[in-house]
Amino acid sequence: MTTTSNNNVGNAYEIELTRWGIFNDGTNAVQTRAGINNALNWASQNGYNEVILSSGVYLVDVQYERNGTFASGSIQIPSNMVFKMGKDTVVKMQPNTSPWYLIFGFKYTHDITVRGGKVVGDRNEHATELKVFMEPGGVNADGTLNNDPTKIRSTIINRRDNIGLLSFWRAHPSSHIKTSVYSFYQYDNNMKFVNFRTNGDFNSPSGRGWFGTIDEVNKMIIVVSVQAIDPTWSDPTNVNRPYITIDNQYYTHESGHGFGMYASKNICIDNVEVCDMTGDGFDVSYIYKNFDLGEKYSFDEASEHTVIQNCDIYNCRRQGISVTGGNNVHILNNKIHHINGTLPSYGIDLEVMEGTMNIRRAPDPLDPSAPFLRVNEDIFINNNIFYNNARGDITNPDGWNVFITNNHFKSPSLATVSGFGKKMIISNNIFDKGTSLWTESSIEDLIVSNNILVSANFNFRGSKRALISNCIFYGGMLYGTTSSGWVGQPTVNVNSSIFTIKNHDMGNDAEVVVEKGSGTLPPELSETKIYYVVNRTNDTFQLSLMKKGTPITITNAGSGWCVTRSSYSGVTIDGLLFYREKADTTSTAISLLMRGGVIRNVYIQGYGYGINATNELGYTGKPTIVENMTVVNYFMVSLPGAIYSNCNFIKGNAPDRIGEDININNYIGHGKTEFRNCYFDAKSYLPLSIDKCNFLNCHFIGTSLTTSSTNKVLTVLNCLFENSSINTMSSSADSIATIVNNVIKSGNLNLKPTDVNQHNVIIP
Repeated sequence: MTTTSNNNVGNAYEIELTRWGIFNDGTNAVQTRAGINNALNWASQNGYNEVILSSGVYLVDVQYERNGTFASGSIQIPSNMVFKMGKDTVVKMQPNTSPWYLIFGFKYTHDITVRGGKVVGDRNEHATELKVFMEPGGVNADGTLNNDPTKIRSTIINRRDNIGLLSFWRAHPSSHIKTSVYSFYQYDNNMKFVNFRTNGDFNSPSGRGWFGTIDEVNKMIIVVSVQAIDPTWSDPTNVNRPYITIDNQYYTHESGHGFGMYASKNICIDNVEVCDMTGDGFDVSYIYKNFDLGEKYSFDEASEHTVIQNCDIYNCRRQGISVTGGNNVHILNNKIHHINGTLPSYGIDLEVMEGTMNIRRAPDPLDPSAPFLRVNEDIFINNNIFYNNARGDITNPDGWNVFITNNHFKSPSLATVSGFGKKMIISNNIFDKGTSLWTESSIEDLIVSNNILVSANFNFRGSKRALISNCIFYGGMLYGTTSSGWVGQPTVNVNSSIFTIKNHDMGNDAEVVVEKGSGTLPPELSETKIYYVVNRTNDTFQLSLMKKGTPITITNAGSGWCVTRSSYSGVTIDGLLFYREKADTTSTAISLLMRGGVIRNVYIQGYGYGINATNELGYTGKPTIVENMTVVNYFMVSLPGAIYSNCNFIKGNAPDRIGEDININNYIGHGKTEFRNCYFDAKSYLPLSIDKCNFLNCHFIGTSLTTSSTNKVLTVLNCLFENSSINTMSSSADSIATIVNNVIKSGNLNLKPTDVNQHNVIIP
C-alpha cells in the first residue's frame, strides 16, 4: 500500500491512502472501496468540493440493495463535488458472478463531475454460473444430514459468496443426474435450519428465492435422488463426480455498468476511459417504482441534465451508453466502439421500454391522478465517433426530442442509426461504407438534413411529418415508404353507419380526415373537419366529431372517397444529391412507395435505376409532387402516379437497355400522371401504361411516346419533339388522345382516327 501525503490546496483534497486504508495495487477490494467512500464523505462534510484520487489501480467490490436483487454504486460520490482521477488512475471492478453491478453509482445526487482516469469492468474474468459438486447422502425434514443411499446432496452453498447470482437462482444437472426435480434446504449463517421445498425443477426458466433476507437465510443444500451411488463420489478430489450448475434467472448478466445515474441531476462525466463492462458503460435512468406496492412516480424520479463528454467507451457487452430514463442528456465528443457480446449491442440505446415497464409518460385523461413520469426527452448526441459496434451505433426506440448531429458512424449494419421515437433531428453526420440510417413510421416529426452517406443507405419507413433535405449519397440509396397515415377507401353500410377497411390499424380516438379525390363524399362528412374513430374493430369503425362521442349517421355512401390520418402525406424530400462514378444496371438511387408528399431539387447521376417512386397498391389519395429533379446517366427510371415539374431525364452514356429507358406506369389507375416543363433525352421509346397522362410544355429528344392497351386518356400540349414520335395505335378502343400545338421535328405522328389532332407542326 502506497502512502500519499495530505495535499490540500484551497478547496481540493487529495485522498490519503494510508489514512483511509486504501490500496492502489489492485488488491483488497473491500477495504479499498470502503476507504474511498469514507474519504469522499469526510471531504464533503469538511467543505471540500474537489477530491483527487492519485495514480494506481483501485479494486472495488460489488455493492447491493434489496437483498442482492439490485446493485448500488461501489463508489458513491456526494453531491456538489468534483472527483478527479489522474492519467494513470484505474478503478476496476473485482471479478464476480453478479448479474448486476455499478462501479460509480449516483442516486438522488446532484452537481457532480467525474474527470479523468480509467474505469474497468470485469468482463474478461466474469463468471455467470457456479459449479457445485455433489456427495452421497440426503437431508432430513428437520434440516439434519443423513446417509440415505438413494440421495446425493450438494456441498453447502453460501449466499454471501455470490449475492447477486444467488438472488433468483436456477439449477441445472450434470449428466450423472437423470431426474428432473430436486429439493432444497435453507439455513441461517450458523447453519440453523429455516425451511425447505421438494418441488424444484431443473432447467426452469424462472428462479427460486430464499425464505428471508440475507441476514436471516444465507446457506443452502440441494438434494437429488439417484438410482445408485458410486463410492468415489465421496472423494472431494474426484472431478468426475456429479455436480449441478447454479445460475441466475437473469442469465445474460447484462447489467454490470461503469456509471449509473438514477434520479440524479447535473452529473458530468468528462474525459474518462470506460471499458470491459458486462453491461453498459453508462446507464442514465430513473428510480424503479413498484405500482403493486403503491409506489408512485413524480417529476424528479428521472435523471436530469446529464453530460457524458470526451470519453473513450469500448468493449462493453450490452451498450456503450443506455439512456433508459433521463431528460436533457448531452453525449458529446466521445469515442464509442467495439460494443458486443449480448443484445442489443449498440453504441447508444435510447429506450425506456414504456410498453413493458410500469412507466406512464403523460397524464392519463381518464385518470388524472394516475402517476406518470416525463422521461427520455431532450437528448443531444453530438460530435461522437462510432465504430465496430455489433448491432449498430444508435438506436432510439422511444426517445422524444432527440438531436443526432455532427457524428461519424462507421459500424456496418442494416440499422447503424435507427429511430422509432417521437421528434428526431439527424443532421450533419457522416455515414461510412456499409452503414445505414433507418427511421420508422412511429416518428411524429423527423428532420434528416445535411448528412453525407458514403456507400450507405437510408431506409425511410415513413413519418407523420418528415423533412429529408440537403443530403449527399455517394453510391448510397434512399428507399422505403412515405405511406404513413393514409388508410384507404371504406365500404359504407348506410343502415348502420359503419365503415369497413380490412386491417385498418386505427385505434379508438384516432384523429382522421376524409378526402373526396375524384369521387363524392357522404353529405354528412366534410374535408374541412377533423373526425375521431369510435367503436372500432380490426376491420370496421365509425366516425364522431368528438373523442368517444356519438357516431355520425350516414344517409348516403358516396363513392371513391378515402379516410386518412389527419397528418398524412406530410413528407418533403428536398435538395438531395446521388452520385456514382459510373452507371451500372442494378443500383437504385430512390426507391419509395409513395402516398403523397413532395420530392424536389434532386440530382441523380450514374445509377442503374435512377428513381423508382411507385404509388402503393390501392392508393387513391393526394398525388406526389416532384419538382426540379434531374436524372443523368441512368439505365432506367420509373415515373408513375405523380405531378412532375421542371424535371430532366438524360440517358447519357449509361448502358443500353433492351426495351424502354423510361417507364411511366400506374398500376392501379390513380387519377393522372402529369409532366410540366420536363426534358426527356431517353434515346428509346417511352411507354405509357396508365389511365391518364398529361405532357405540357415538354421537350423530347430521341424519345418515342407510345401508348399501351391500358392507356385511356393522353394529352400532349405545347411540346417539342426532336427525332421523336407519338404513337397511340396500341391504346384501347375507347381511349382518346388529345395532341395539340406541338412541334415534331424529324419525327412523325401515328395516331388513331378518333384522337384529337390539332395545330401540330411536323418538320421533316
